[in-house]
Amino acid sequence: EGLAFLTRGAGSNSDEIALLSTGADRLLRVWHPRVGTLLYSTVACAEDDAVRALAVERSSTFAVTGDSAGRAKVWDLEELTEKLSSPPSASPPQLPPSSIKLLFAWRAHLRPIVRVEYLAQVEGIITASVDCMLRLWTLAGEQIGLFGQHTSWSLSDRSSWLDATRCTRHGDNESKATAVSQAQLCAHMPGAAVQQAREMAGRQTLRKPV
Repeated sequence: EGLAFLTRGAGSNSDEIALLSTGADRLLRVWHPRVGTLLYSTVACAEDDAVRALAVERSSTFAVTGDSAGRAKVWDLEELTEKLSSPPSASPPQLPPSSIKLLFAWRAHLRPIVRVEYLAQVEGIITASVDCMLRLWTLAGEQIGLFGQHTSWSLSDRSSWLDATRCTRHGDNESKATAVSQAQLCAHMPGAAVQQAREMAGRQTLRKPV
C-alpha cells in the first residue's frame, strides 16, 4: 500500500532508477521504472500482517516501512542503489539477495501504522497510527517524543526523550510500544489522549513476529 521512487542525482538532474512498492501481500518489491520488470522482492512483515506505509530517504540509501501490526522497519538500500546506478545494459540488472538489508525493526504502536515519513533535518522517522498518535523516532528506534505532549523534547538532550534506548540489531524489539509507561503518558499527554491510549492498549493482543 505504498509507492516510492529510488533516484540518483539531485534536483533537475535526478533520475528514477527503480520503483519500490509494498502492499497487503507482505512483500517489498523493486521494479524497473521503464519496462516494468520485477527486479527484487523480500518479505517485509509477519504472516497475516500487511505493509501499510513506505517512505524512502532522499538519497535513496534507506527506506522505512510500517505495517498493520504497528511495527516500523528501517531497510538499508545502499547496495541496491549502487547496483542500479551502474551504467545501463541491454538486460535488467541481476540483484543479489543482500541488495536490501534490514537494519532495525521495532513495535512502534499497538495498532496499525498508516503512514511513515522521514525528516531529513533531524534524521528522524515519524510514525502515524490508528491509535491516533504521532511518534518521532531515531533510525535506531529511540523514541524522541509524542506529538501533542505537554512537555517539549530537545533533539540534543537525550534526557528529554521518552525512550533513549536503541533497538537491538537482530531482535524484534516488541517492547518498544510499551516502553513508555502509563505514568509517563499521563505526565506528557492530554487526559483524553491518555484514556484513548489505555483503551486501545487494553484491546490489543501482541502478535509474535516472524
